[in-house]
Amino acid sequence: MDRDSGGQRVERLRQLGTDYIYRGVSLVESGPDMQMTHVTGVAQIALSVRDLPRAIAFYRDVLGLRHLFDAPNMSFFDSGGVRLMLSAQGGEPGNRGTLIYLRVADATAAHAELSAKNVHFEQPPHVIGRSPTAEVWLAWCADPDGNLLGLMSEKPLT
Repeated sequence: MDRDSGGQRVERLRQLGTDYIYRGVSLVESGPDMQMTHVTGVAQIALSVRDLPRAIAFYRDVLGLRHLFDAPNMSFFDSGGVRLMLSAQGGEPGNRGTLIYLRVADATAAHAELSAKNVHFEQPPHVIGRSPTAEVWLAWCADPDGNLLGLMSEKPLT
């Protein structure tokens, strides 16, 4: 067992002369002829919209995401360290091929608050799974362009 530069436990497994490095839940292939490229997280999510000013108002004023900056036909927001790009330059909004799960403190409370702001919900909050320590709750709503947004929270088991 080794430790990486951040002190995280690293286990090396050998298979046919290639090293596989296990970091938490990531299995990354390495070897003498391979450069190590590690995906460290999601940097940005792009979402197509029809009406950019309407989408900006929804994500900023209704959902409360922090606006970062604008570019021609695009607007960028921070969603818990992941940048969200709204783009009005192509793509087909609302085709439901892209699903975004937004973390909220309480899916039930978020459902009540956003319903009062006339946000359309496809499904009310419900339990979708249980871990050993928490229930995972999810409510599906749609933005003004029909893009599905999952509002997800975890309630500790008591």
